[in-house]
Amino acid sequence: MQSASSMTTDDLKALDQARNRMVAIVKSLEGIEGDLMRHEPLPNWPSLQKSSALLLRNITSLLNSTTTNNEALQRMHSSPLATFPGQSQSNLLHQLLRKKLEPNVEDWISEGLGYASKFCEMGEFGDGSAAGQTEDGLDEYSVSELWEWAGPAENDIARQVFTAEDEDEEDDEDDEDEEDEEDEPMKDAAPAKDTEPPRLPLGTVLTYMSTGAVPKVVDRAQEERDMQAALKMRQARTAQAEMDRRAGITR
Repeated sequence: MQSASSMTTDDLKALDQARNRMVAIVKSLEGIEGDLMRHEPLPNWPSLQKSSALLLRNITSLLNSTTTNNEALQRMHSSPLATFPGQSQSNLLHQLLRKKLEPNVEDWISEGLGYASKFCEMGEFGDGSAAGQTEDGLDEYSVSELWEWAGPAENDIARQVFTAEDEDEEDDEDDEDEEDEEDEPMKDAAPAKDTEPPRLPLGTVLTYMSTGAVPKVVDRAQEERDMQAALKMRQARTAQAEMDRRAGITR
């Protein structure tokens, strides 16, 4: 790299910023990998969304830093000193001196650009016209709108997930209280508020972005309540069958 004597304070600051941003990205990736390896089944989506948001924030910070310091970074080049341990650190030296991406990285980028070219202009990869050839295809404008909506919506979804269990417990307590109380005249019911359709979970959005398929939207809270109701019904039937068996009744 440039000799230290020829580098200005701003050059050193630009390098240090890039290094710090890259370290943060590596730690974020290691954290996500650790969560995926340790949890079985996979971690819940709010946890994954929080980790992915942190990773995205670190990547954005790196891009902003490299854009701001683009002139200084373009001027620099790798030139290891004679004292660099080339034999023991040959892999690191190879990465520092490499001018092109590794083949697997190039394939990964080409694959991503190929998917993106189906709905937006990507030069030699495509003009985005493939989005209109399928019934559920989204064009570049629609995808942009989708992501603008997904950010604020994730907070609403997270609140629904975290409060669903508390609401179920409150409903059970209310049902028990109503059974113990005497019937009272019903009061005029307040006009029902307009209900909004359930918003798409972030996992659904990510699934569509990676595969192009539109998965079925499931109300997780309602699904959980239905499963609990089915379990209680099955337990009641099992208990009734056992009582009938002991009483010698055949159904």
